[in-house]
Amino acid sequence: MIYLANALQLPYEDKPDPNHPFWDTLMALRNLTATPVTARIRLRRDDASTVMWPTVSGSEVDHCDVVLEPGLMWAGTFIPGNGFNPSAGADALPPQNWQGSATIECLQTTPLGHMEVSNKVLGFFLLAFNSWHNGVNASYRKDYGFPKLSARRLWQFAYAIPYFDDSEGVTQRIWTTGILINNQGASAGAGRLVYTIAQTYEQKGQSFTIPFRVGAYQKLRFDLYLGNPATGIPGLKDVGYPQKLNSEGHFDVITDQDLLLQPSALIVDQQYAFTVTEEEAA
Repeated sequence: MIYLANALQLPYEDKPDPNHPFWDTLMALRNLTATPVTARIRLRRDDASTVMWPTVSGSEVDHCDVVLEPGLMWAGTFIPGNGFNPSAGADALPPQNWQGSATIECLQTTPLGHMEVSNKVLGFFLLAFNSWHNGVNASYRKDYGFPKLSARRLWQFAYAIPYFDDSEGVTQRIWTTGILINNQGASAGAGRLVYTIAQTYEQKGQSFTIPFRVGAYQKLRFDLYLGNPATGIPGLKDVGYPQKLNSEGHFDVITDQDLLLQPSALIVDQQYAFTVTEEEAA
């Protein structure tokens, strides 16, 4: 199985046009084997509900199968006709207006039945913003090899920048970090994100804790500094972090029980002209 932590297709509110989305996702899968592989793609929204795929006949299905030809790469986005269509090897059409995550089973038919062969499929995933004017890679995990998705209680990140006003500095931008905590498992649980200021700052070593609870198969999205008031998640500014303090540091995601989480961070300027994702280092 391939676990994609972040996937979405969102239209502009004032001009919804499927061919020019506000956010879009590219999926690229390369079949390293000499026989066809079926990639079975399922999507979930942040609240864990299933994203249904429309079909040519007008019905809806809970997944899309894409045939990966031997030794070749397939790619598709959620723009109509751009990979998710019968002529490109897919059996469903791209759903619109959703945000969440994805899982991809890679199935190969053998004399012994279907085998999961994610270890023989290479993936690349990209989130595109502002009608494909900006983009960033999206993190993923596999059941095979490294990095491997596994249930545990600690995820350690090397870098974060909750707030940094460099509008008068070299970059002339304000920087921040978005957090995604994606629960790929059937167990809900509570945890906390602990941010610690780096050694190069006067406040070095000071730590601040953001509590959270995540349901089964749910996603939590929040700004490290501002939080997410819509879902009740506080930001650093709400848990004692000095208002608009410029800092960089590291953070840990810690849970009270073993959970199958897939956390990642998105470091951005306020215009999303510069974006980079980070996955846990340990």
